[in-house]
Amino acid sequence: MDTTMSLDEKYAFIKIHYGESIHGGTVELFKEISYSQVMKISKNLVAYSNILCPVLLSSGRKDLTYCLKLVAIDLSQRLAKPTAYSNFISLKTHIIKLIERGDITWVPYSTEHLSFLSVAIPKMTYEELKKQAIPRKIQLGFKHVNPKIGVFKEVLNKTCSPEISGALINHAMAYKKKTKQRIIAQLTDFLNGITTDKPDWYNHPLVLQSELIKFRANLLDRYQRNTAYLHFHIISKAIRTLMEQGLLDSQIDLPDNYKGSWRDQTLHANNPLVSSLDLYDLKSISSNKDTPRFLELLKKEIHTNLACLTDVAKDIVWKGYQDYLLGSEVVTQYKNFIVQHTDKHIDIEAELAPKFQAKLSAIWPENNISDFLTSKRVAYYDSNYEFYIAGGTNDPNSPYKVSNSVNRYLGLTIEVASAMQTIIVEEIGINPFSLYDISISSDGVGREFVQITDEGSVRLRALKKRAKQSKTRKAKGGPVLLSQIQKSDIDAATCLKMALEMTSRARNSSEIRKLWIIRTANGVQHVSDTAFQHNFNKMKASLPSENNALQHSTLKKIRGSKGVLIFLQSRGDALRTANYLGNKVETTLNRYIPPYLSELIYRNKIRAFQNILLYMAIGLEDSPSDALNMSEEELKSQLEVAFNNEDMGGNFYDKLKNPNDENTQNKEVYFCVSIDNIITALIYIKTGSDPILKEQCVNAVSAISESTVIMKQMLRTAQLAVQKSEVK
Repeated sequence: MDTTMSLDEKYAFIKIHYGESIHGGTVELFKEISYSQVMKISKNLVAYSNILCPVLLSSGRKDLTYCLKLVAIDLSQRLAKPTAYSNFISLKTHIIKLIERGDITWVPYSTEHLSFLSVAIPKMTYEELKKQAIPRKIQLGFKHVNPKIGVFKEVLNKTCSPEISGALINHAMAYKKKTKQRIIAQLTDFLNGITTDKPDWYNHPLVLQSELIKFRANLLDRYQRNTAYLHFHIISKAIRTLMEQGLLDSQIDLPDNYKGSWRDQTLHANNPLVSSLDLYDLKSISSNKDTPRFLELLKKEIHTNLACLTDVAKDIVWKGYQDYLLGSEVVTQYKNFIVQHTDKHIDIEAELAPKFQAKLSAIWPENNISDFLTSKRVAYYDSNYEFYIAGGTNDPNSPYKVSNSVNRYLGLTIEVASAMQTIIVEEIGINPFSLYDISISSDGVGREFVQITDEGSVRLRALKKRAKQSKTRKAKGGPVLLSQIQKSDIDAATCLKMALEMTSRARNSSEIRKLWIIRTANGVQHVSDTAFQHNFNKMKASLPSENNALQHSTLKKIRGSKGVLIFLQSRGDALRTANYLGNKVETTLNRYIPPYLSELIYRNKIRAFQNILLYMAIGLEDSPSDALNMSEEELKSQLEVAFNNEDMGGNFYDKLKNPNDENTQNKEVYFCVSIDNIITALIYIKTGSDPILKEQCVNAVSAISESTVIMKQMLRTAQLAVQKSEVK
């Protein structure tokens, strides 16, 4: 195999060896995934073409299972465990999608028929796979690339003079392993591209300059802006090294990297919003820039899409929590049934003959919550919970196989967790990756926690690893019982409280301090952020397929979209938007709000005040309406619109809004903080009859609870005093 095969060459290889149909489906599927995933899958399609091509073109189900097993063995022998697993899953998923799309001619299939792919590595661990043997003839047909350093040296020999080759090798080898690999990869990519036009590029400074500009521009088609900056920095640094050593013309004018103001750095490879309009594509929005309805339509679309996402998430959370609440009843139904028909306790129920168990299944009441087999498994693992959290059995032939139908009655499933995370991110704006990894308590750096307050809200402190700091958020809630909550009332606080409850038993048994702990094939554990993102993608399957904005949504896009929506709803309030995102105002405006959007909002504000000044200027005219060539009714209507401007503010605006309430003033209420007064306020909150005074007491206690440590100590002393008086 050509060790320097480009992506276009891989496409050509797939088209020739796999056929037009698979090639076309592959190209379409690659549009939906990242560049790194594209390179990973295309590399493996080429590498294992000797066994995959015949099978995929002949629709051999058993043969495909065997081929995937060989792929898994080879990957395990060549790569580290996480990399081998990632490569195998991406290849398997790609093949499944090709079958589902019809790009691979296959026997009539269903989800069950495709499940054989999920067990293509049957009951084998990574270490066991490494020990398996692959037939020599098949193994010789694998088209693997050489080690990166070998590829790099081959590329240098083809594209550079001996002096430049030696200098670039020394330059790359001077760095640590990870940086060295990154340098080798980027230099290989750059040199392969430049020599297609001019083999002796090092003798032509103008050719080198133009190729650097072209390479820099192409990076944004593949990567996000920060990654593109890093990759071009690697190339420009290597070129400077050659110039300093006299191997290239020292007068070469190297193009600048992606630098400039922070506003110029908001370049995005993909639309960062849940919207059909890409706010960062100035070409697509240029025709709408001066349209008065533009802001309103954008606000409406984002609001509608976010509401659609959260509605689906609320439905999943509500059903998941109802199943969890029914878990104890499922166990009770099964135990009572066994005792009633066998006079045996559930602990020795396994001693019953299989034929007798089949008879029990036949007489199992249809109106019970779950079927006989699921109820049997739930009851078994409820009684043997330590075995359940340790991993239990995943043998598909076992009568006690663990599946999602069992997990939903015993704790939190990853599907419900992903839906909860959608609601939490949309409401309080927490960074998704901080939320994935949050702990309910920690003593280390950042001191993370998730705490339920007395009034029913939830305070959480999550660590943002990249920023190396933790931030506290508050999800407002109430004292409503979770079992009585309605689907429409589910919010971030509700999701956090449900997650704490549904994982409490597993947490107490496993001593894992993370919030999101899920029962997997390896037992109860904290799963990776990739698993959560994968299940979020599954949730999107229930969304309207014709809405591309929803189908390409992510939690990161949801957070950014809500930030833009708040900015639009608040008429350009950057502080409010920054509070939601948890960033500084400067960061919010630079990273999340396009400059032209701010400009458009401020332009509308200026126009509104210009209209006010115009109306005031003609106020002394004998007939203001004639001066503006309007009827009196039209002028009156325009004046009402002009002066109904919240941005005006102040006493003048208040009098215009409430001309009959001149004597009405906002009365400030003061609370004298002392332990006795706090006790009185706490008692009145529980027993008082005046709703206004009760609300004032609640506000005072809430303010004290968020104040200094001394204030909080006084509040705690007062709470204990009230509790003692209630006991007496």
